[in-house]
Amino acid sequence: MSSNNAYSKLYEAMLYFHSGHHQQLLSMQQQCKQATSVGDLHRLASDIDSFCYYLHNHHTIEDKHVFPLVARKTDISHLEAHHEQLTQLLADFKNCSNQLKQLTSSNKDISVILLDTTSLVNKVATLVNEHERAEEQVIAPDNMKKWFTESEMKQLFPILLPIIISAAHKPCCSVTNPLACNTSVFVATFQLNSLIGSVYGFYQTSSEYQPVCIFRALWRLTSIAGTCYSYALQSINRHFFAVFYKYQYLVTFRVHWYMIVLRWIISIGISTVFLASPDLLGFDKEVRFCSINVKLLKLTVFGLVAGLVVSLCSFMSIYGVILYRAYKSSRQISNMASHTTTPHVPNAKREVKLAKSILILAGIFGSGGILFMIIICWQILTPMSSPLKELHLFSTTVFVISCTALGQLGDSLKCFDCKSCNGPVNKNNTNISAEYNGTNYSCWKITARNVATARGIMEYCVEANVGGFGTWCCKTDLCNGAILPVPVTYLVLLMTFGSVTLFFKGS
Repeated sequence: MSSNNAYSKLYEAMLYFHSGHHQQLLSMQQQCKQATSVGDLHRLASDIDSFCYYLHNHHTIEDKHVFPLVARKTDISHLEAHHEQLTQLLADFKNCSNQLKQLTSSNKDISVILLDTTSLVNKVATLVNEHERAEEQVIAPDNMKKWFTESEMKQLFPILLPIIISAAHKPCCSVTNPLACNTSVFVATFQLNSLIGSVYGFYQTSSEYQPVCIFRALWRLTSIAGTCYSYALQSINRHFFAVFYKYQYLVTFRVHWYMIVLRWIISIGISTVFLASPDLLGFDKEVRFCSINVKLLKLTVFGLVAGLVVSLCSFMSIYGVILYRAYKSSRQISNMASHTTTPHVPNAKREVKLAKSILILAGIFGSGGILFMIIICWQILTPMSSPLKELHLFSTTVFVISCTALGQLGDSLKCFDCKSCNGPVNKNNTNISAEYNGTNYSCWKITARNVATARGIMEYCVEANVGGFGTWCCKTDLCNGAILPVPVTYLVLLMTFGSVTLFFKGS
């Protein structure tokens, strides 16, 4: 890292976020000028809430990770004074938002309220812009060179960057991204468990240390159940956006975090049930892996049904409903201004295109447990004879392959490279009506009220950013794929196959 990069990266990152705040403030000022109805004020209230939320996060990060270090080198009391003023002004801003939300259609005359709101928006814009220009002056590269050595800057910025991006990077603030990340966590933990188990499988003493072996078996079962249920809950997420998009509370971050917590509870709960029998979990001599003893049929069947069958049936049933409604839908793009209840699916064409991916996922999803089910049936039908060792080998490796493939085919984190525009435009870059929904649609300013239906736009807007603050819905780029590197996948598969095959050779 050169000296210039070391001192300029922090400054450039701060400029990026400050520019976003400036655009939001300009947007709210423009809304104040154009507002003519209570509905316009409701949308303005939503933008105010989002602005306050992200500005608060931004300031929290600065106060914890940036300016305390700068304060040791120079006087920044003027920035602290700004923060005190902003705290009071943002409290007034939140109160204003609450008042706007309480307005109803019976409030015919909104001129007085609009005048007060406009005045407050302008005050906030003035103070925020003044404060952020002062911050930029403090952390300008020329000033930072006076106070920090290059090595100190290198230590400061790597700590700051991940926190800023994860907490405040607006294009990645999508409610679907936590679900995709959580799925990746389960896939990663399963692969790590398989890798550790494969290493132990090479040693003749791998049957020792049973407590550790039981822990690895629980870990493995939790990862498998978590991966399966992650796709079941992602299908529920898709159902919310495609079918229940009118119920805005279903597409909030809070509901999706509840879903993540529920997934962990189910996954851990299923695996801990196996502790009921002391002999159910342990070292499986057939495959040199810590796993389930398939000879104890009742709990084994429970694990198969609870961990795989239920999630697979849920997954297929929900997507079946979505596709059925999509085929019956009489339109491809939903009217974002519509508030009528409709049985149709927004952008049916997009939902139908999911069929191919769904069938692929379902095939992989089910294949992971087919051979395991055959082993169980073998034990039921012929209890006096053990299944073939080769069947155990394929059962183990197919589980690894299926979970790995699910992770590779899973949803990626979606980031968006959107250009700001003053309104929707067509292919010729000509402004069009805000109510326009034709196939030439190119850019749309969205808010939290219509974000769910915005996901349905297919021609130019692949997917909307659901941060909830007047962002722009434009053509998207995919980045930060939430999947494990392919070399890690191959390493896990090879070591799993190698350790089990080595045992068969020696036996």
